[in-house]
Amino acid sequence: MATAAPTYAQPDLDRVMVVNSDEAVVRLVSAQLKAMGAQVVDAYQDGDAAWTALSSNTYAMIITDWSLPGLSGLAFLNRVRSLPQYQMVPMLIVSSLLERDDFRLLQEFAVTALLEKPFTKIRLDGALESLVEERDWYRRHHQALHKVFADRDVSKLEAAVRKLLDSSPNPTPVLITAARLCSKAKVYKTAEKLLRRALEHDAQSVVALNELGKALHASGNPRGAREMLRVANRISPQNFQRLCLLGEVELNLKDLDAARGYFKKALAIDPDGTKAKAGLTLVKNAALVDTPAHELLGQSFASILNTMGIALVRSGKLERGIEQYRASLAFIDDNSSAAKVAFNLGLGYLRSGQPRKALPWFRKSEKLASADFVRSKAYVKALTKKKKKAQAANGAAAPAVAQAPAAGAQEYVPGLAAPLDTPQPAAPPTDPGAADATSAPAAAPAPAKTGAKAA
Repeated sequence: MATAAPTYAQPDLDRVMVVNSDEAVVRLVSAQLKAMGAQVVDAYQDGDAAWTALSSNTYAMIITDWSLPGLSGLAFLNRVRSLPQYQMVPMLIVSSLLERDDFRLLQEFAVTALLEKPFTKIRLDGALESLVEERDWYRRHHQALHKVFADRDVSKLEAAVRKLLDSSPNPTPVLITAARLCSKAKVYKTAEKLLRRALEHDAQSVVALNELGKALHASGNPRGAREMLRVANRISPQNFQRLCLLGEVELNLKDLDAARGYFKKALAIDPDGTKAKAGLTLVKNAALVDTPAHELLGQSFASILNTMGIALVRSGKLERGIEQYRASLAFIDDNSSAAKVAFNLGLGYLRSGQPRKALPWFRKSEKLASADFVRSKAYVKALTKKKKKAQAANGAAAPAVAQAPAAGAQEYVPGLAAPLDTPQPAAPPTDPGAADATSAPAAAPAPAKTGAKAA
């Protein structure tokens, strides 16, 4: 039940991001930040440049205008808060006009505040200080709860929560923080209990509703998850991640029209949202697959996605199967399942006569796999061996094999295997029988008899 300690982008104001096209506002905000102790202030005029900068720099605070050229303030906020390392970084939203739904979205996120324009230096100073104080409050409580988790004792956690509630002016954030730790540790029943208690204090808490929906979905209760997430979405309909989760839940329940609708709403917020695009691919492929309901009973959502890929491949739709596996990886969080889907993707490319594309995915599968899934290792070994033989025979180095994209990258990958919940044989194939990696074969290579089935 142990979980990793919560992380923050920076403990203090070492580096701060300001996103605003008004140079006068940038000067005012930068001066105030430096007076508070900020060492570096990076200014960007549009959301796209700011989003790109987050991949190469670490920021302790972000101050952004809501009306941004390029990537909108709404999309930028959703993207930033989707990054685990930025969920507890203070964000100050500057705006003269904010719709009711936008304001409700801001209320969902911790350490996120609104500063209305025009504003004075005194109001700016007060908003920044309040955000830092809120961040420090969350940090203290996260650390206290995390110490309890180190004992792997749920009863101690509940006792610690009760103690914190006695000293907290607002019990809801404490309960939600503890529930999130439980969900990360996969102790979903305790997470549900804490979140329902939070809703007793505040029945309209969008954060509690959202976290409860996520916990129910992760624990295998998609109908309960849908109920909670729909209520949260009615209160605050601008959360990109929740819309994608609703699409995922509806897809799990095989309501394809509803799933399609949620993914399209997510794309209306962020047209380049890769998870929503992947979701639409899954919906499209689900319409082509007629898997009997009894074959899906008891399977995890990852297994259902994987089973759909298998069905597409077995029906002769190999390219659609590969597409399915690629999209599935956008919705699979645990390494064990991702390893099997990556293996299936490699197997799909191998079967389609593309060993060069197959090898990176077998390597990715090998890297992600747990000790009880060993198939990918044998395929990497055999394909690498054949590649070296081809190089020796040709007397020249083979072209470099492209690296597989990360699971959360612009490209998504589905796999070609049996359900993920199916026990895996211990013995890997000794030779996948693939063509060498330097030339495509005339026909798709046949997998070896032992262990060559889809994962």
